[in-house]
Amino acid sequence: MAPRVADVDARREQIGRAAIEIFARDGFQGAAVGDIASLAGLSKGSIYRYFDDKEALFHAAFEAVRMRLLRDCRAAMAEQDRAWDQLAAAVTATVEAFRSYIAIVPLTLEFWAAASAGDTRQRFGTVMADMYREFRELVIALLRQGQAEGDVDADADVEAIAAWLVAGLDGLMLQHWFDPAVDPLAGASSMLSTLRKGATNASQI
Repeated sequence: MAPRVADVDARREQIGRAAIEIFARDGFQGAAVGDIASLAGLSKGSIYRYFDDKEALFHAAFEAVRMRLLRDCRAAMAEQDRAWDQLAAAVTATVEAFRSYIAIVPLTLEFWAAASAGDTRQRFGTVMADMYREFRELVIALLRQGQAEGDVDADADVEAIAAWLVAGLDGLMLQHWFDPAVDPLAGASSMLSTLRKGATNASQI
């Protein structure tokens, strides 16, 4: 009898979580599927019932990270009413999640590398583009809600602001990984303050 879809999804998520740890520890090239299987409490052979190869596992690990970040963002946003407060909560949750999962930063860098060249470029490049688009669209929706609430200037270029904010958060976390003295939460707070001033006075610029 074929496994139920819910069981398959749960097992794939279980394997994905194990893959995050092994890829973060050993890198894509150095990671062994057997180590991922062992951490997930499975046999190496059973891994291939759910994933075709190590590249598919790498993809699953990155997807697990993306979903975890989005869950944290949306949970933080649900506790706030107005758009600006939701945006601040989402940004704070993202930074705190990255700091908690700091070991995944090398995994992200490897994913960027995989998206930039070789046979993996199209597959992983599409995933990266989709991830950035998803986070930008989340910010854009909040900024437009802020416009409707009167907290964001109607003339503000919300798409440009969203792109700038997402890029800024990326840069902050990368700098923090290289130099822990860089405080990403303080940097994100300053970015939000500057963004709010500009977005509420766009028609006066």
